[in-house]
Amino acid sequence: MANKIADDYYHTMDQDYNVKSTEFQKEIGTTVFEGAEGRFHQSVQAKVRSGVGAVELQLGGQGENTGPESYGREAREEIKKLTEMNEVDIHSVHIHPGYIGFAGFDQQRGQFDETSRDNSFNEAVKGIDFAADVTKGGTIVIHTGEFNRPMVSGFKEFEAYEGEEYAADVFFADKESGNVQKLSRDVSIPVIEKELVVDEKGNPVLDEQGNEQWKPVWKEDAPVMKRKSWFTYDDELKKLGEEDFRKKYKIPKDWGGQDLPGAALMFEYFNNQLEGARAQYNRWAEEHGETVRQITALKKRIEKQKAKERELEGKPELQEQYVQHPVSHQMVLKSKLYSENLKRAEGELRYRQELAEDAKRNMEQINKQKENLAPIKEVALKRTADSIGKMGVIAWERTEEKNLARPLTLAPENLGPWQYGSHPEEMVEIVQASRDAMVDRLTKEKIPDPTGGQVFNEKKNEWEPRMVPNPYFKKEFSGKEGQRKAKELAQKHIKATLDFQHLQMWNKHFKRKTGETESEREKRFSKWFTKEVEMLADKGIIGNVHVVDGYGRGHVHLPAGQGRAPVKRAIEILRDKGLNVPMTSEGWFEGPARQITEPWELEGKQMYTPMGTYNFARDVMSRQYGMYAPTYLFGEMAPHPEDFTVWSEVPLE
Repeated sequence: MANKIADDYYHTMDQDYNVKSTEFQKEIGTTVFEGAEGRFHQSVQAKVRSGVGAVELQLGGQGENTGPESYGREAREEIKKLTEMNEVDIHSVHIHPGYIGFAGFDQQRGQFDETSRDNSFNEAVKGIDFAADVTKGGTIVIHTGEFNRPMVSGFKEFEAYEGEEYAADVFFADKESGNVQKLSRDVSIPVIEKELVVDEKGNPVLDEQGNEQWKPVWKEDAPVMKRKSWFTYDDELKKLGEEDFRKKYKIPKDWGGQDLPGAALMFEYFNNQLEGARAQYNRWAEEHGETVRQITALKKRIEKQKAKERELEGKPELQEQYVQHPVSHQMVLKSKLYSENLKRAEGELRYRQELAEDAKRNMEQINKQKENLAPIKEVALKRTADSIGKMGVIAWERTEEKNLARPLTLAPENLGPWQYGSHPEEMVEIVQASRDAMVDRLTKEKIPDPTGGQVFNEKKNEWEPRMVPNPYFKKEFSGKEGQRKAKELAQKHIKATLDFQHLQMWNKHFKRKTGETESEREKRFSKWFTKEVEMLADKGIIGNVHVVDGYGRGHVHLPAGQGRAPVKRAIEILRDKGLNVPMTSEGWFEGPARQITEPWELEGKQMYTPMGTYNFARDVMSRQYGMYAPTYLFGEMAPHPEDFTVWSEVPLE
C-alpha cells in the first residue's frame, strides 16, 4: 500500500528518499475510552479510521451500560472481529482507573479491609475475562496506590513539601486486624530513662531469653523522666548503630521497615502502656495475695473463737466474748463480728481478683498489639501480592483456555508519588512479591491466611499464622519441576506498566540543592528519570508503557513531546534494551488527533507519496490533506446558491 505509515517500501525500484529518524520496532497505539467516546463498537471504529495500528481499551466504571460485563458474547466477538479485519491490535485493556490499590486500604476507616480488597480484585478479574474474549493476549492495566506514605521515609532525594522531614507521620499496621496507627515525628512521649544492667566486670546481664536487661534510672527517690521524639531515637540510632539499637528497643530481626527510629518510638509507646498495665497487675495481684492470707487467718480465728464460745455456752464467762459492733453498736459475739469481717474480706478478694484479671488481660492485649505491629508496607505488600498473584493464576488459566497467541499479563501501573507503588523501587517490590505469591498459589496446598489471621500455639506458647486451604493449588506444579514452571509462568503473567507522566510527577518533589537554579534541578531530575527507566528495564518487569508527557507539577495527559519529560530518550532506552512491549499514547489533553500524530512525529514515522517520503505528523495538514479536492467551498470560490436550483426550488442535496 503506497501510503502505509512507517513503511518506505513501494516496489523493488523504490528508493530511500531521505535519512530516517529513529525507527521504533512497534507502533505506539492510542487509548480508546468507554463512555466518553461511546461504546467500544463506535470508539474503536473511529480510531481505526484515524490510522492507528494498536489500541488500549480503557473500561468504564459501574454506571449503567458501562464496564466489561456490559458486553455480551456477540458484542465481544464483534469488537474482536472489527480489529482483526482492520489489522488493529488490542494490545492492552485498562480497568477503570477509579479502582486504586489491591491491598484493600480503606481511607475513611483507616485500615486494610478485606471487602475493599475483594472489590478491587473482582473488578480486575472482570478485566481479565474481557481481555481474554476481545484480544489475542496482552496486558491488563491496574492502578497501584496501596496506601499514602511520607516520601522522607525511604527516598532521600525527595520530599512531599519543604520541611516534611520534621512533621511527617510514622505509619504502622496491625498484621491481623489491618488497623493503621500513626505517630507524628514531632510528637514526644514521656519515657523513663533506662541503663544497661551489667555485672561486676561490666558485662551485660542477660535474661532467660538471652536478651540484655535494662533497668530504670532513679535519682532522689524518683525515676528520671525524659521526653523522646522521632529525632531523639534517630540520634540514638546514629550513636549506637543498628545492631545495638535493635537490641536496646527489642526490635525483631525480621522487622523489615526502613524507619527504625519510628519503630523504637512506637515500641516505647506500647511499652509505656504495657508497664502501666503491669504495675496495675502487680499491685492488685499483691493485694489479692495479702487478702487471701487475711482470709486464711480469719477462718482459723473464727473456728477457734466458735470452739471457745461453745465451751463457755451457758456460763457467765461467755459475756466476756461479747463486743460492741462498730456499726450497729450492739453487743455481739466475737465470732459473729469475725464472720462479718470474713465476708467483707471475701468481697474484697473478688474485687482485687477481678482487677488483677483485668490488668492481666490488658497486658496480654497490649503485648499482642505490640507483637502484631509491623511496618505498614509489610502489611500492605502481602495483601497486594496475594491479590495480584491470584489474578496471575486466573490470567494464565484464561490464556490456556482461549489458546491466545500472547499471554494475558497483569501490569500494575505507577500512579501518584504520594502513594506506595509509584516509585520505581516500589514497582519492582510489588512485581517480585506478586510473582512469589503466584508461585505459592500454584504450588502449595495450604498457605498463611492472606487476611492475617493467627492461632495460638499452646505448646510453643506463641501466636502463629493460621494456615488455610489454597483453592488455586494445582498438583501439576508439585515438586521442583513444578516450582520451576510456576516461576516461569509468574514472570510471563505479572509485569508492570510504566507511565511516563506519572513518573514525571516526581519532579515536583525532587529536592533542590543549595545554589541550584530551577533549570539545573530539572536537568538533574531528567537524569534520574532516565536512570530509573533503565533500572526497570534491566529488572525485566516492564510489560506495558504509557507514552504521555507533562511538566511534573500536576497530573496531566499531554501528547508525547509537548511537556518536559524525557519521553523520547526513555523510549530509546527501552528499545536499546530489547523491550518489545505494548506502548500506548495517553496524551489526550490536546484532542484525539494530536494524541495519535504527536507520538508518530516523536518516532519519526514516514509516509510514502509520489513526491517522496516526509514526516507524516509534522506535515499532515499541508501535505496529506492538501492532495485531495476540497469538499466544501466558501467565500468568492463558492458558487451562488441560485445558480443551481430547479423550478420547484427543492435543494439538490
